[in-house]
Amino acid sequence: MPCKTAFIDAHTPGSDQKENFTIIGGGVSESPDQHVHIGIPHGFNIGAAGQPPKCRNSLHSHRTAEVFFVLKGRW
Repeated sequence: MPCKTAFIDAHTPGSDQKENFTIIGGGVSESPDQHVHIGIPHGFNIGAAGQPPKCRNSLHSHRTAEVFFVLKGRW
């Protein structure tokens, strides 16, 4: 179940089509509506994201590593 308002930039044109999924752990979602599949604290998070071509992401930083694997699509 995706959350379309997981991050503050999801409310700005060009960034409003992102989908965020949290599979293990709460992740970094900024939305209280984010559905977390396995919410038990593990010390790590596994999530997924989807967005159409040319959808923008705002610059941001994390205190931990963030790794992306592209499964399919085009930019």
